[in-house]
Amino acid sequence: AGLARSLVDGAIDVAFLGVGRRPFPNLETRMLVPVPQVLVVPAGHRLAERDSVVLADVAEEAFIDYPLGYANRTTNDQAFSAAGLDRHIAMEVADVTVAAEFVRHGLGVAILPVRNVPPGPDVTALPVTDQSLEWALHVATATGRRVSAAADTLLGMVDGHLER
Repeated sequence: AGLARSLVDGAIDVAFLGVGRRPFPNLETRMLVPVPQVLVVPAGHRLAERDSVVLADVAEEAFIDYPLGYANRTTNDQAFSAAGLDRHIAMEVADVTVAAEFVRHGLGVAILPVRNVPPGPDVTALPVTDQSLEWALHVATATGRRVSAAADTLLGMVDGHLER
C-alpha cells in the first residue's frame, strides 16, 4: 500500500505490487505472476490429516500474518470478511520465511504462498475451498503520469522477460 501511495504521489515511477481482488485506484498495473496460497499448519495440528479446509474451520486459530498493507494480508482479510468471519492474529511478521518457521515451531497457523511452504513433515499445507486466497504480483505505474526513461527501459525489460 505504501508503494502504491508513492506511485500516485510521484515519489517513484514504477513499483512491483501485490494486488488482490480489488485493484489499486489511479494505477496502471500488469499482472506478472499469480500467487496461490494455502493454509499451513504444524505437524500434529488437529487439521493436519485433512485434505482441505474452509475458513470457518480455522477462524478460531492463532494466526501468523503480515502487517496491514501487504498483499498477503489484504487478501486474507478480504477472504475472512467475505466469509463473515473474524480471526485472531497472534503475531505479524514481514517475511514469509519467518511465518513458515513460526508455523513449523507450533506458534500458530499461517496462510502462505504455495511456493513458500517449507518441504518436509513438520508442516501440512491445506487448500482452502470456500474462498479465494490468490493474489498476484503486478508491475505498476501511476495513471496519466509519464514515466522516466529509466523506468520505461525497466518496463521494456519486464515485458521482454514475460514474452520469453
